[in-house]
Amino acid sequence: MHRPAPIAATTARALGMALLRRAIDARGQMALSSHDRLFPAQDFLPIKAKGSFRFGSLIALPLHGASRATGTTVFVDPTVWQPYPDQFAHLARIERLTPAEVEALVDKLGPVKAGPSATAPELGARPRTKALGKAPATVPARLAAMLAISTTGLPPQLLAALKHAASFHNPEFYRKQNQRFSTWNTPRLICSFDATDRPARTRPSATRFRAEPRRRAPGVVRPAPGGWPRGRRCLP
Repeated sequence: MHRPAPIAATTARALGMALLRRAIDARGQMALSSHDRLFPAQDFLPIKAKGSFRFGSLIALPLHGASRATGTTVFVDPTVWQPYPDQFAHLARIERLTPAEVEALVDKLGPVKAGPSATAPELGARPRTKALGKAPATVPARLAAMLAISTTGLPPQLLAALKHAASFHNPEFYRKQNQRFSTWNTPRLICSFDATDRPARTRPSATRFRAEPRRRAPGVVRPAPGGWPRGRRCLP
């Protein structure tokens, strides 16, 4: 986060999460596991701790050497989609945001919304139709033991909305974060769907949306088995 003055960690994370949500709108195939932990992961430094523990969370540098060698975690030119030759020179030219600008962006973009939770069991307001892109006139679906929805032809905004509606924030993640415990390998979102293309496990059902061949269309979103209380990581 490029900034001329200190910004509260909670505000910086909120902006990072909001930007990730917009990125998933633009590329619907992104996994919800992209909502990973953001650094600094804690809001306060343990000033009474001794030694290195006073530094708090480790910082994951964006230009991590091993990852950069493979062409990832680098800043790219959006016109040609190639990494900038001098990464640090590019960063030095970026206009920095003031704390007020960051807070205004956070208020404008809002929090990442997912499915129901223990404190808000009802779904939020229905999103605006124009915000979901242009969907096909007919979307094939099959109701058996699970509801299978073909994702072929769905705009990325609608696909992202479906994934988030079928997920919910993991209270265990936020419990650990609030208590300053490591959230490594603890998913921020718990998914109640399976977006892989494995054959459906179905039971006989008297209700179907329409007859469909047994072979399924590529890319299917369907409810996932298991889930609460431990949940499952959101995969592509």
